[in-house]
Amino acid sequence: MTLLVLEIIIPEGLDQEHLGAALLAATLEFFAYAVSFAVISTAWMNHHRKFVVIRRYDARLQWLNLLLLFFIAVLPMPTSFLSNYGGEISPWPAVLYASVTAAVFVMLNLIWMHAWRAKLMTEDVDRAMYRYVFWSILPVPLVFVLSIPVAFFHTDAAMYMWLLIIPAVVITRRIGRKGADAV
Repeated sequence: MTLLVLEIIIPEGLDQEHLGAALLAATLEFFAYAVSFAVISTAWMNHHRKFVVIRRYDARLQWLNLLLLFFIAVLPMPTSFLSNYGGEISPWPAVLYASVTAAVFVMLNLIWMHAWRAKLMTEDVDRAMYRYVFWSILPVPLVFVLSIPVAFFHTDAAMYMWLLIIPAVVITRRIGRKGADAV
């Protein structure tokens, strides 16, 4: 399991003038940690739910799983980069973070797609369920990928874009449920 360490240190003995800056820096570190915690826990729950219905495996599924594990294991590095150098200093921390996070959720969908096409799932998974799960994950990597070009113009705006994932997933799931009911 990936170890994401929260190490927010507020130096001792700060005067009132420097305390505000230290708290602001700690807020950015906490934001990066909170987003990464949400990403890792969401990916873990999605992975767990998928493998309830994926009953068989093949070499390709194993490799896709290992690639997913790679991106999850790498996530603490861009998290640290984002918390230490994020904001308006440079777009690269946000770009790296968005890229790795998008890769995590792309891998989850590739695992799902492969398991469907290779018939590795239980018979309970019909086309409607397959589509629902696929489309309900898609907004996450899409929002992260769309935030990458924005980061080169306004880094904070790119990071705020990540909040769009919440309504995007809710809307996609509602639409998917209606579509699944219609099938």
